[in-house]
Amino acid sequence: MKVGIIVDNITQHKWENGQIANELKKREIEHEIINIYTAPLNIEKKDWGVDVALARTASATHFRIEALKSLEISGVKVINSSECIQNGGDKYTSLVMMQSEGLLTPKTFMVSSFESAVKATSELGTPVVFKPVFGTYGKGIFRMISLEKELHMLDELQYPYIVQEYIPHRYGDIRVFVVEDEALGAIRRVAPKDEWRTNVSAGAKSKPVKLTSKLGRIAVKAAKVMGTKYAGVDVIRRGRDYVVLEVNTQPDFRGFYSTLGINPTSKIIDLIIKNRK
Repeated sequence: MKVGIIVDNITQHKWENGQIANELKKREIEHEIINIYTAPLNIEKKDWGVDVALARTASATHFRIEALKSLEISGVKVINSSECIQNGGDKYTSLVMMQSEGLLTPKTFMVSSFESAVKATSELGTPVVFKPVFGTYGKGIFRMISLEKELHMLDELQYPYIVQEYIPHRYGDIRVFVVEDEALGAIRRVAPKDEWRTNVSAGAKSKPVKLTSKLGRIAVKAAKVMGTKYAGVDVIRRGRDYVVLEVNTQPDFRGFYSTLGINPTSKIIDLIIKNRK
């Protein structure tokens, strides 16, 4: 068996990929890091030289999805699948899927124009959160406090966009790392002073949080709804409930490891071996 670690120019030097490569080497499993951005895709390519591939790209853009689909069509087992990553990267589709399966999600609209953005914001009531339909690392996200005072911001958006109710998070949101049927642990991501976003890329700090059975069940269910083999599930407390914000289908885990001392790499390699063709 030969494993391909699929990266791009953004993710090629990430710590997580080094951890995965080292674990494969330790187990004497042949592997190769494949950067899909260094060569054009060729419709005639039938042999990628690997049996199973672990997708570790930055986001679900069209080119990245097409590269993963090409691998799958050629017979390579891709984890997570291109369909899973495409659905997970689409913030609206993923929330529709989870809401339809009974998971609590934020009230959410997708808007394609200035007029529909105004209507959605008015119906939700400020504050609201605006997010690109596709996006990572908190880029393009902003919070609107007053529609009247910030109306001009809606003229500058590159639609479509997501408009979502703002759920206050005094103690931050929670990331649960899931591998197949198991929630490995949970961390709380706390935004820095004068910042509301809880993305680590925006300066948020991670703290341990108790993984309750309820939290674990919700995270595993969300990961399964999205069809993942492993995932980072983001949730937030609202009263006694957990609201699912997002399922990251290509999650980083350096912060998870540094906070909890739990390295999911070994379990990720186990599932690769288990799911090889």
